[in-house]
Amino acid sequence: MRLQVKLTLLATFVITLVGLGVGIAVIVNNYGNQISRLDQRINANAALLEKSPSNKLSTALLLGSQTDIPTTVGYFSNTEEITVLVESNFEISKVSNKSVIEAAGQSVISNLTEKPGRSRIVSIGNGEYVIFATSSQLAVDERNKPLRWLILAVLSSLILGAFAINRLIRADVRQIEKLAKAAKQISNGDYTSSVQSGGGSAEIVELSAAIETMVNDLLEAYSAQKQANTAMQNFIGDASHELRTPLTTIRGYAEILSNSIAVPDDQQVRAITRMTSEFGRLEELIEDLLLLAELGERSQIEFAGVNFSKIVSDHVDDLAALQPSRPIEAQIEPGLICFGDEKLLVRLVSNIFSNLRRHTESAAKIRIDLSAKDHNLVFRIQDAGSGLPEKYYSVQTTSPFERFDPSRSRQTGGSGLGLSIIEAIVQSHNGTVAVSRSDLGGHQTLIEIPRN
Repeated sequence: MRLQVKLTLLATFVITLVGLGVGIAVIVNNYGNQISRLDQRINANAALLEKSPSNKLSTALLLGSQTDIPTTVGYFSNTEEITVLVESNFEISKVSNKSVIEAAGQSVISNLTEKPGRSRIVSIGNGEYVIFATSSQLAVDERNKPLRWLILAVLSSLILGAFAINRLIRADVRQIEKLAKAAKQISNGDYTSSVQSGGGSAEIVELSAAIETMVNDLLEAYSAQKQANTAMQNFIGDASHELRTPLTTIRGYAEILSNSIAVPDDQQVRAITRMTSEFGRLEELIEDLLLLAELGERSQIEFAGVNFSKIVSDHVDDLAALQPSRPIEAQIEPGLICFGDEKLLVRLVSNIFSNLRRHTESAAKIRIDLSAKDHNLVFRIQDAGSGLPEKYYSVQTTSPFERFDPSRSRQTGGSGLGLSIIEAIVQSHNGTVAVSRSDLGGHQTLIEIPRN
């Protein structure tokens, strides 16, 4: 059964139950009040008759004629004959059963005749009785007439209530149906389906918005997971390639050395030198991979106050010593302290200057700027080299092992993880990295790291 039908049936049932309950209670209470009024008058006449010391029949005749409620007064003799003393709209002449008369006792009864009425029988001695009786047909009519109107009113309210409730909840039910349909489509793999907030009550609108937000978050998480899986597959493929290259070289020279009898001494020396070089490259690659793995575990990083100005100044001095012909322009604000891991920050600056030495001409100018801005350290490195391809500046992302020469040449050395390590270190310190074309025409790296 559909939700809309269930809610409509439930609401109409409640309306019917409440309407009938209230109406019947009012009618029954009004009917009881009228019957109680009749009983009070009859009991009053009976009490006056019982207290009368004189001729009770004369008293009964007087009471029946002076009452404000039409009352029939009858005399039931010891011969079981009834004589009507005062006649009204309630007939008692057919009553001839003495057992009924005697069973009534001193209480008001309603079953003296087949017609609705109230009766009180008073014993006057010697097996004789006086009967006070009045019709309750008017009270019954006044009870039945409102009851019919009540049933008609309840049926009308039932129809109108069902229509109104159906109209009121239709928008909510339709929105819930849309949510259910969209959720089913998404669960079946249709990620293009969207959960849109439609009409309905405020609660339904809030529910729709919450579900829409949840679905969007799930879709974003799914997309991010998919991208992460793709990146991981690319990373594994690149890592395999990078590891296989030095291993292939080492294996080739090892095979040459295995035939050392036929290999000249100069070739043996060259093989050992190349193997040593490739062992070093392999070791560097493994260390870089381990460093990236450690940077993924933020809990392993130990933060403390670090003199970042000194780290940059030392590397500028080293670069000037290694490449004395390179023009270097440095503006380093002294004594700038940041909160971070000193080893990682040294590695960050070392990678940057290593890239400058490897990937720019020794005569290309370099400009280094380090200053404080608000609560951040701003570290800007510019060179006059060839820079990166324009597509890299547009996406502002890099991937492990990414090189920017199509031949993936190793003449410049390195593991191919330098840029990834730079980004990972900065991110581990809650900083940001941005790259662009420099004012010198080459590459610019802009790093901002919080000072505390």
